[in-house]
Amino acid sequence: MKNKFLAVLLAGTILTAATAAHAEKSGAWAGIDVGPNSYYLFAGAVTGISGQSDIDSEGGWLLRGDAGYGQYDYNTVLPGPTPANIDGDVIAGDALIGYRHFFDTGANHITFYAGGELQNHDQSPRDAANSVEGSEFGAKGMVELNVTPAEDIVFNAAVSYSTAFDSYWSRGTVGYDMQSVTVGPEVLFMGNEEYDQRRFGLSVSNIQLGFTDVAIRGGYANTSGRGDDGAYGTLGFSSQF
Repeated sequence: MKNKFLAVLLAGTILTAATAAHAEKSGAWAGIDVGPNSYYLFAGAVTGISGQSDIDSEGGWLLRGDAGYGQYDYNTVLPGPTPANIDGDVIAGDALIGYRHFFDTGANHITFYAGGELQNHDQSPRDAANSVEGSEFGAKGMVELNVTPAEDIVFNAAVSYSTAFDSYWSRGTVGYDMQSVTVGPEVLFMGNEEYDQRRFGLSVSNIQLGFTDVAIRGGYANTSGRGDDGAYGTLGFSSQF
């Protein structure tokens, strides 16, 4: 099934978050991810809950939530046999509590999250051979790593897993900080009970637009199981306050 957009939701903040240049306690993000025959709209927020004045430089407990809506379609053969095009909708959201640890006085840190996630998939017409259908609540965990291994070089990695439809998502990127923008390659692996997908592309992030940071990402998606291969793109906006 083409819920590659759902996998994006599993770590929406990783796809769109950018670092603010001043002390902030909370952050919010929103954006759209487009893949082969699918799209997904997402939004979320994170806030410090243990007295941090700046979640980008101080460790401590965090509270985070994500929500999103998407549509997709794919071709299959229903009993008969009857060729059919399946249209699907997905609504999903999660609530997580996390802890961020800084390795030094710089920006290098790791964050652990745990909580719950609810996913709902609605197919038309119903594809009985597709197990990713209806509502399912599951436990969810996520780990984020952000380090600067060398001057002007930024490495970000993240992985998440949800027992709701056995959904997983992981992403790694290496970027060169050009002060006004960060540019570099990205690799993603994602999937659930019905598909596995690999994405290879370019990330352009930390584009300053007023009080908002903009991230543009795109490349090629290779899919096994239900779904097609093709181009993908993500446009994200984030801000801290």
